Amino acid sequence: MGINRYVYTIFLILLLVASCNKEKKEIDKVSSLTSFEINLPDSIDVNKIVYGEITYSSVFDTVVLKENERRYIFLYLARTKKPTTNFEEFKKVNMDTFVPVENKIIPIYDIKFNTKGAVFLDGYIIDQIFLDSEIDSEKVNISTLETKITHPIFVSGN
Repeated sequence: MGINRYVYTIFLILLLVASCNKEKKEIDKVSSLTSFEINLPDSIDVNKIVYGEITYSSVFDTVVLKENERRYIFLYLARTKKPTTNFEEFKKVNMDTFVPVENKIIPIYDIKFNTKGAVFLDGYIIDQIFLDSEIDSEKVNISTLETKITHPIFVSGN
């Protein structure tokens, strides 16, 4: 278990480094492991509500889950003045949580900006699969993909 945890940790660090600090507009392939398309406006009026969606896919889409195995996808999204640089920094800001409602589509709704100027929808998609251990039936193997999302929005006045 120690070697698997070590390899898993290195894998996550490499994935995080590869996905940080990239602005997303249309379609982005963070790596060969994940891809997404953001469908959100680039500009809105102050105090108007933003609606949109992210279409997400990953290598986990091809995993065939057994009866007791599960997959969970969460989008953690925050309104920020500048993009965060890592997940630890991101966890310190107020955020909203969204989940897919259809296969691969994560709706974004009820996001409002109260101030004018350049802002960001900044966040992470956390994609996890929980697989039964083939060695020990009482243990679960957890694999996680962490994908950075950043979308700039200009908020103008009425």
